[in-house]
Amino acid sequence: ENEAVIYIMLEDMTSNRLDATTDLFDSYCINTPFDCISTCSLVEYDEKTSSAMFLIQITQCEEQIIENDKLTFSVTEILSGKYQYDDTLPELDLHNMSTDPKTQKEVNLRGSSYLGEEPDWESLTYLAADGEMLYSPVEGVSITAMGFVNNQLHIQVYYEDILRTDNHGYVYFMKDDQEKIMSEYSVGFWDEERCGSFEEYVFNLSPEDLSGYELYGKFTTCNTRIDGNWQVTFPLKTEE
Repeated sequence: ENEAVIYIMLEDMTSNRLDATTDLFDSYCINTPFDCISTCSLVEYDEKTSSAMFLIQITQCEEQIIENDKLTFSVTEILSGKYQYDDTLPELDLHNMSTDPKTQKEVNLRGSSYLGEEPDWESLTYLAADGEMLYSPVEGVSITAMGFVNNQLHIQVYYEDILRTDNHGYVYFMKDDQEKIMSEYSVGFWDEERCGSFEEYVFNLSPEDLSGYELYGKFTTCNTRIDGNWQVTFPLKTEE
């Protein structure tokens, strides 16, 4: 009817750069002769052939998909060698954080998110990193500043070269086996070269609230990127 399911196999003909973490970095494009909603996700990796299979699901918005309608799938950027860190950040001293850290108002905003009530973004103050990282739990991710601003705990993380590596993540608190304490809001802003991103996580926590809690980080990094221009065009078939 109005749904199509397609499998696309990517195979590395040069070396073994693909792996079970292969990601198309949102660089893929699906061209159809009709308006549609589509998704693409990795479903299988074959280590013997260094090939990755992706599932494309397409839903025609209004009408039935016509047999032999042609579709073109293309991709220009492939990431692999992804690594995920999800553990404590033991090198950070939570009990001696500044209550009067260096701050800044003017930043090159990249994005934001929040839980509950939306903050007054124009009035926010951010930590000013002094150029030295406090701790790097994994290559490509660094904790650059920590402190209390306006009675809220700010933790600033720098993600290196995000336009090429898609490095990303977040920090959170946990005590024993209790529920995670997430930031009330976070704000991302570019570095001077507009290549890496600072992400500032803000918690409604006081120094007293931190007793017994541990700080965790969950980060995803990447060490391999493949650039090119691959595409395939084929007709859609109807199965009875």
